[in-house]
Amino acid sequence: MLLEKVIKVEILGHQATLTTITPLLKQDWVWRKEDLLNVWLEFDEAVDGTLGFGFALPARICQDCTPEEFLYRVRKEGEKELAGIIKRSRLEREARKQKEGKERELDTIVQNIINRLSS
Repeated sequence: MLLEKVIKVEILGHQATLTTITPLLKQDWVWRKEDLLNVWLEFDEAVDGTLGFGFALPARICQDCTPEEFLYRVRKEGEKELAGIIKRSRLEREARKQKEGKERELDTIVQNIINRLSS
């Protein structure tokens, strides 16, 4: 459900808005062991190419939380998720750079072969 009130949270130094909380019932998916709450955060500015993401919190733990406790759980899980996103993004950039370097090496080899054949 979309939130009517704007709720801002800080995730690893970045401002995000808590936009949606929806239920995820255990029976809807075979792999779920318990009922969950799907929480969606959207950043004010892109963080490593990410504008927002969602994650699940256990409903049984959150049902009796105060608003402060719930937002604490959102921040902690959001920090864990964002750290993983940043790490994956860094690894993807490094892999892309390695691939581009190998492509340049192969282009040079091909060009050298073509030059020798043309002489």
